Amino acid sequence: MDDFLMIGKYHFIGLHLCSTLLSQGLKIKGISYPDFEVHQLEEKEMFFGRNANFIDIKWEQRFKQIKEGETIIVFDCYTLDKLDDLIAAMQEFFKGNRWKMPNKVVAICPATMEEVQNKQCTKFFKEKKIPYQFIYLPTIYGPWQPESFLFQQILLKEINKNLLPKQNEYTKDAIFVEDAVEEIMEQIQNNQNEDILLRSVVQNHWQKCMDVLNYSLDYVEDCENYFAENKFTINVKNKNKIADNLALQTKHIKMYINPF
Repeated sequence: MDDFLMIGKYHFIGLHLCSTLLSQGLKIKGISYPDFEVHQLEEKEMFFGRNANFIDIKWEQRFKQIKEGETIIVFDCYTLDKLDDLIAAMQEFFKGNRWKMPNKVVAICPATMEEVQNKQCTKFFKEKKIPYQFIYLPTIYGPWQPESFLFQQILLKEINKNLLPKQNEYTKDAIFVEDAVEEIMEQIQNNQNEDILLRSVVQNHWQKCMDVLNYSLDYVEDCENYFAENKFTINVKNKNKIADNLALQTKHIKMYINPF
């Protein structure tokens, strides 16, 4: 098993990736993005508890954690409000590192990522001769979904607001977070494709989630074509009923956000 360094350890996907790896008895080194606010930080720290296999690393200590040719560096970029911030964070991360080359860098991005942003990232990796892999995700839902995401707002009963999907939310598809993370881990280990789009085997998964939530939006259906749609596609199975997936998200809200 390769050595993992998670950038964005308390972000939505990063948190679940860390949890999955810890459940397998592996040691995980986690770093937070500098100058990025982490919502529900105390609850997320309690989520990991005193797990000896979870190693909290300071941003300034990042180079010491890279094992030449072994470390897989994972950037959770999925919930970043501005993907331009990702480019800046990656450049800052490798600034001054001239002697340690990781196994590869994996960027977890929304399927709505713009092509120009992808080209900026890949140009940087190629110039540095760093092996890389991009994994693009549709709407991901489940426990710890950010409060700014549509499903979470509906479950929080914030229906008095003018609710719309975030820019990160690809409304043509959806995948439950546990199913997505399992496939992400498989693709990281597989190491066959540089660019991958995860797609649910359930047709109209996003709309079916909305149907279960009994909520409709008065907005034009997303007909935009995204460059990620042309990437190598991996179909992801939905292991549980959509209603059961959303029930788990609701249960999490009652435990950590609205306990009363």
